[in-house]
Amino acid sequence: MNNCVMFDVEKTESIKKVTGMNSDRQGVKPKDGFVSKQSVTSRTINGNAIELNIITHSHKQCQEFVIKSPEFSFRRWLLWTFIIYVFGCYFQLHVQDISLMAYVGLVLLLVLLLKLQFKVKKESLLVMTSIGVQLTTTFASGRKISMFYDMANIQDIVINEAVTVHRVIYYLAILLHQCSSPKPTITSLVPLYTHSWPGLRCLLLIRTEISKLLNPDSIENGLNSFSEATCSADKIS
Repeated sequence: MNNCVMFDVEKTESIKKVTGMNSDRQGVKPKDGFVSKQSVTSRTINGNAIELNIITHSHKQCQEFVIKSPEFSFRRWLLWTFIIYVFGCYFQLHVQDISLMAYVGLVLLLVLLLKLQFKVKKESLLVMTSIGVQLTTTFASGRKISMFYDMANIQDIVINEAVTVHRVIYYLAILLHQCSSPKPTITSLVPLYTHSWPGLRCLLLIRTEISKLLNPDSIENGLNSFSEATCSADKIS
């Protein structure tokens, strides 16, 4: 069973104090299409380190939330390849059957290609006021996949929870509805950051910034909800 939890906050300083995440806000002059950039170090639901970059574009009508995952280590792959070949030479596999070493090399090369093809380098969520939301997934090979959702079809962007056997998982999701119907009802739910899986603290920061961008009038009403949700996050972590 899934429950939707919505959070808003009045000040960014409150986020820093309550969430306890390391952040480095840098004021940047309008250049290359953005006004300011905030870098935050956080962790995934599995405890892996990730980096969140919040980029506010010109006129503050557009924000981009980029989550960078640890990059693929070519050194580690070369090290394991070298170790395997050393063991092969030690046991004289190349003497017994030279084709066996060739097969091992082909398997390692195939693993490298698959890793580059499916290893996610970063996930970007671009929120544009009155236009829509675009989610871009960038892989280690440079391949990109983008999905765009029109703002007219978006009911809200919320933090959702999924209950598993061992724990509760929180994730960001887009609630979609049909704008043509007289009574807009939620028709589908689109999970976000399904490769990075950022933790709840990171999701709170992203959701709060999105709320400030899309619903600036409702920020004051959601401050208590944010505080209660953060206390719950402290207990969970």
